[in-house]
Amino acid sequence: MSNHAKKPVIAFKFMEGQYAVPSLEKARVKVTRVRDLNDPFEFRHRTKPHELPDMLRLLNDPKNRDRWRAVLRDSGRSVPGHISDGMKLRAARAMLNESDSHLEWLAAKLDEARVLSLARTAFPLLLWAHYAESHKGVALGFDLSGTSAGNVEYTNTMPDIGAWEDSSKILQLMLTKSRDWQYEQECRILLEQSELVEEGGVEFVEFGPRPLRQVIAGARSSAQLKSELRRVLSEERYQHVVYLEASCSSIEYKIEFNEVERNDDGVLVGA
Repeated sequence: MSNHAKKPVIAFKFMEGQYAVPSLEKARVKVTRVRDLNDPFEFRHRTKPHELPDMLRLLNDPKNRDRWRAVLRDSGRSVPGHISDGMKLRAARAMLNESDSHLEWLAAKLDEARVLSLARTAFPLLLWAHYAESHKGVALGFDLSGTSAGNVEYTNTMPDIGAWEDSSKILQLMLTKSRDWQYEQECRILLEQSELVEEGGVEFVEFGPRPLRQVIAGARSSAQLKSELRRVLSEERYQHVVYLEASCSSIEYKIEFNEVERNDDGVLVGA
């Protein structure tokens, strides 16, 4: 058996420069409500079958037999060995009512959800342009080992949500987006409101110092911001964190990351 430690899974939270130092000082990052995410298709889904003929087709599918028999029993009706077309019709109507209730519950559940969005890479230029103040901001790299983070799947088709789905479908909704977003290589953590702290109407999730593994200053970040980052990351709690400063390659359209070294006292030395 290998004695090598498992390599951490690093994912990055991009932010504007003005928020980076306070985030490090308070060891927390902002989370987003589902309704405030920047994609209008977030958590959208196809509602599958929601018409009476569709429900009747479901009833005629042998694999659904136990479920619609249960629907009939729950409505107070006896269930004979032979199910007539009339009883199937009554069951289908009951299933439509169940579907309406389920979708109302799902909408309420999604309204309560908060999402921590991270990227599994720090290299794409568009990530820095869109989420880090046009390369003037910062990316915080977190070790996701042991967390509930899930990778987003990119597709052209919305997931189906039906009358009989359970709460596990929320996870599928959370992790499905259009292929137009695949450059982000996004992963997400779904959070309950009880896990958050609020300040000034903004919600945050706190992180212990250990999960933070890297901090990257953008290629256009100011000298003042870099100085402040070096100051905070020189604190004892952040001695394990690798600090890098991004720059533009001189020969390719790519970002290069340059590690800033610490002196013998653990203080990050400025360029």
